[in-house]
Amino acid sequence: MIGITPVELFDNEKKQPSLFSPGHYIKFFPIDRMEFVSIKKFVAEDKFTVTSYDKELGE
Repeated sequence: MIGITPVELFDNEKKQPSLFSPGHYIKFFPIDRMEFVSIKKFVAEDKFTVTSYDKELGE
C-alpha cells in the first residue's frame, strides 16, 4: 500500500474539515498492514490522536 493513510486527512462534514492547517509540520512514515488495520480501528473508535507541530520558517 503506497500513498495511503489510516487516518482521514479531510472530512467535509466536520467543523474544521482539514486535519492539518497551513504551517503544520507533517511527517509520514511507513507502517505494515497489521499496524494500518489497528490504527484504522482506533480511528473508528475515536481512540487515536494525531500529533502535529507548528514549524517556524528557517528551522
